[in-house]
Parts: sequence; structure tokens; C-alpha cells
Amino acid sequence: MLSANAEQRANIKFLTKLGKSATETYNLLTEVYGDQCLSRTQVFEWFKKFMEGRKNVGNDPKSGRTRFESVDAVKAKATQLLKSITQDDLQHCFQQWKIRMERCRDRGGDYIEGDNISTV
Repeated sequence: MLSANAEQRANIKFLTKLGKSATETYNLLTEVYGDQCLSRTQVFEWFKKFMEGRKNVGNDPKSGRTRFESVDAVKAKATQLLKSITQDDLQHCFQQWKIRMERCRDRGGDYIEGDNISTV
């Protein structure tokens, strides 16, 4: 059995073969599926694909998607990076932050990224 989206794509394919326009196709799908209808943009994109000769109504492959690391892997990596920061580097970053906060306060809350900050 086709998913609801695949069913609508099959109907788009059918309507293109009948010579309907993209707008007519969208209007007919909206009439049949109501709130569950694909968006206008999706209908027009699929309409174009079928007009260009696409045969398959299935989803496109998901190549290029970024795989996310597990929470534990992210925690381990963050811990490792934090442990690699020297005390001098941490102290320097804290001093730079203090200077920026003071400037922000002195300007009434306006913070300007990229200020040239002198070292303390």
C-alpha cells in the first residue's frame, strides 16, 4: 500500500498524463485531500519531474544528509576538548569576555561583535 504522499504523487503523475496543468492538479488534489494535501510547492515540483519524464513516485534518495553523533559521543568530544584548554587560555578568554561585557554595559547594552579588544 502506498503512503499518503506517494499516493498523491501517483495522482500527480496521472494528471500530468491527462494534460492537466500544475495549477489544475494542485486544485484537484486540494479538493480530494484537503488539509492533508501536499504543499503547492511540492505539487509543482513533482509535476515538473513527471513532465520531464520521471517514472518513479517513490521518495528521492537521502544522499548527502548529515549523520548526527550520539549524545554520548558529543559529550565525550566536548569533555576532551575542554580538558585540552590550558589554564592560561581559559584565563585569557575570561578576561576578554569581561572587557566585552563592560563595553556592552557602558554602551547601554549595545554589543558590537569584532571590537578590537586590548589585552589586560
